Amino acid sequence: MEYAVLRNVELLKKLTGEDLIRSERKFKETFLFHNYAKQIFITNSVPETSDKTLAFYSRPFLTEFPRKFEEGINAEPDIIKKLAEDEIEGFAYKLIPILNDLRAREPSEFTFTNHKDIEKTKEEYERLSTPLAHYIKDNTVEDATGLVYQSDLLQRYMQFVADKGGRGYSGKMLSEKMMNLGYISNNRNPRQRVAYEGIRWKEQTKEDLFEIPE
Repeated sequence: MEYAVLRNVELLKKLTGEDLIRSERKFKETFLFHNYAKQIFITNSVPETSDKTLAFYSRPFLTEFPRKFEEGINAEPDIIKKLAEDEIEGFAYKLIPILNDLRAREPSEFTFTNHKDIEKTKEEYERLSTPLAHYIKDNTVEDATGLVYQSDLLQRYMQFVADKGGRGYSGKMLSEKMMNLGYISNNRNPRQRVAYEGIRWKEQTKEDLFEIPE
């Protein structure tokens, strides 16, 4: 999946809805079909979307994997080979009643475990697709005389996304994202460094803002 903003999601809506999809066999006739395959995407970052409708947010089911597994520390890639055969058979035996229950259900009864309503999904999607906005909200306060230096923001934010296993920004990308969020930058400050006006770090005092290092 690309990290660019999703601007046209019509095909995605059709694939996850009940629309007829037009396709064609190579060098042969076209045909219509209903798609029943689940669309599964694994990505380090959830892409932003320009579609803010409930129809869009009713489709994704977001699952985060916050844990990191490293071989030799907390991961065993060959664990299946090390399990006794009777243990694997016992595990399969426990799954049979679950399989029978699934087969007995009507299609309309299938829902994901921990299913979320549309508003919760929208809130979660926006949090994951616009992490910079939420990082600023959680770590800064509005202050008419405040300043956040771009280099400091980039360093802190890169550490934040690295800890989360996410995708960081270049300096240029950070500038574009901040501009899209409505923050104005300039270098009209005592340190003559590029800074964003109107906010300051929560732990920062007003005296810190204009202290010029010797």
